[in-house]
Amino acid sequence: MENPLTQEQIAKIQYIQTLKGEDQQKAWDEFLKTLSKEQYEFLVNQNKQQEGGGDCFFCGIIEGKVDTYKLYEDGKVLVILDINPANVGHALVIPKEHIVASYEKKDVGYFFNIANMVAKKIKDNLEMDSNIFVANGEKAGQKGQHFLIHVIPRKSEDKVNMIWEGSSAEEKDLKEMQEKLKITVVEQPKEPKVIKEVKEKEERRIP
Repeated sequence: MENPLTQEQIAKIQYIQTLKGEDQQKAWDEFLKTLSKEQYEFLVNQNKQQEGGGDCFFCGIIEGKVDTYKLYEDGKVLVILDINPANVGHALVIPKEHIVASYEKKDVGYFFNIANMVAKKIKDNLEMDSNIFVANGEKAGQKGQHFLIHVIPRKSEDKVNMIWEGSSAEEKDLKEMQEKLKITVVEQPKEPKVIKEVKEKEERRIP
């Protein structure tokens, strides 16, 4: 079934998902009253799929179930404009593989390279600075269960607030965090030189 929802309705759903408790329930109740029978049945079906481990909202976007303003696409990633942007030009870099958080994938460098390309376009064509960020988890501001990278154009005195006041930390707390968050890199065992040379010869061999 094709998605019968309008772009405005999709933006409304995204907004409602950011609400909590009674505010969210009230907003859902009011929103559902505005839907046609076809739109309501589509949402119910989508909800059943997600409860049963089906596609998430962003996977649906990747599969073409939702109309988007596409900026870039290849075999690994889709880049679209956010239709409910922090500033107009706000782009979403969405890996095609379903990943909930960035740390679930060993190497996400490719996706940040794409995000940098978008940031350069924003600088070159819009003459604007930008923020690139990831939200891992609800408390960090993640609004869906799919890892994505935000690229947000910035202008003077906009309403995007990404500034925090630094707080003091005692030495014992810093040392405790250092121990808990210290990263130990385990080097991969090096392949013996003889085996490596044999493999290289086999690769060069012509059938």
